Amino acid sequence: MSPQQSKKSAPKTPAAPMAEKPATLVDVSPTLPADSSAPAGFGRIPVSGVSPVIEFGAYPAKAVVGEQFPIRATVFREGHDAVKASVILTAPDGVTRRVDMHQIQPWGLDLWEAWVRLDKLGLWHFRIEGWSDPWHTWLHNSRAKLLAGVDKELVCLEGGALFERTAAQAADKDKAAKIRGYARQFDAQKSAAELLETTHSAELTWL
Repeated sequence: MSPQQSKKSAPKTPAAPMAEKPATLVDVSPTLPADSSAPAGFGRIPVSGVSPVIEFGAYPAKAVVGEQFPIRATVFREGHDAVKASVILTAPDGVTRRVDMHQIQPWGLDLWEAWVRLDKLGLWHFRIEGWSDPWHTWLHNSRAKLLAGVDKELVCLEGGALFERTAAQAADKDKAAKIRGYARQFDAQKSAAELLETTHSAELTWL
């Protein structure tokens, strides 16, 4: 036999088995815009500095089922109206839920945070929504005006319209009736001090 005919190939080294992903591991990834042709830039309520994000969303963040972790972002708006923010979580099965965010220190930097806990295995998505808050806008403005003793009629007019819109969106008739009852407390015939006290009523804090 020639050397080539008698030559034997060396046995192949078996590949090392791949490590299995722990059964409790979940992936958390920000939801990217479906339309990549959408114009870039900020809207009236910009959302930036979102975390957790790894390599601009190229890789999902990791968590364990049942682990609590923070989602943060910078959310602000033009003008002086109040703004709020929420996290919209989408589970692997497509079910969504909303978690409201709250501002965190240092104050004045428009930093928002929500702590979430994921209860299902798989790839989760999240997005952060910034939205205008007409209730706290009116509440802040009305307290400032009433404290100065000006624009009582305007405060009551704007408040009545806001309460009526809220009542129209109420989940049931009883809640709508209660909201309209609160609206009747803002009577322009009352003194500014009485109206100011009404804005601090504990009954209104749930709105």
